Amino acid sequence: MTEQAYSENDPYWGKIAGRYDRYMRRVKYYNAMVGRIAEEVGTAERVLDVATGTGLVALELAARSHMVEAVDLSPQMIGQASEKASHLNLDNVRFSVQSAYDLKFPDGSFDAIVVCNALHVMQRADLALAELKRVLKPGCLLIAPTYCHGQTLVAHIASRLMTLTGFRAYRRFTYTSYILLIKRSGFRVEKLDVWPGAIPLAYVTARLEG
Repeated sequence: MTEQAYSENDPYWGKIAGRYDRYMRRVKYYNAMVGRIAEEVGTAERVLDVATGTGLVALELAARSHMVEAVDLSPQMIGQASEKASHLNLDNVRFSVQSAYDLKFPDGSFDAIVVCNALHVMQRADLALAELKRVLKPGCLLIAPTYCHGQTLVAHIASRLMTLTGFRAYRRFTYTSYILLIKRSGFRVEKLDVWPGAIPLAYVTARLEG
């Protein structure tokens, strides 16, 4: 592993792992977003959830009988996710500590990939997307909701204030810059939905070209 997906943030994510779920339950749109992801993944047989955190998305997908691989750079987050899967008696989801830059899966392994609220906290989102492209089957689905910390002045200020908590957004995307990144990474954008807020969310659905 030559680089880490969000190495400077890693201590932060480990520190908040135990209270991450409580925080996310208070985030506007989060439950709706998880439900939409599950609906759009649909009947995809083999799914990868990148930057899974405590497994909120991965466990929802696994409950719908998909085979789910879920990865995160934080061992503490993966520990929380694994405990929840065990408690739910789910045997069709596997959690592992991996970098989004160096996934331990063969080429074309997955029918769908989810990377939820993560690309903005990666130093090299382009490298992560290149790795996702490698492990996704041609023509298959990428779901990539991401907060756009640079879309408005309010968002930019809020993003700066969040650094006081230890959080850091390495990429302050606008809708336009985010879509361009997805396209330049070899994906065909099918849909962009904007969910407003202090830091607006760009919900992107795309497919791998080819």
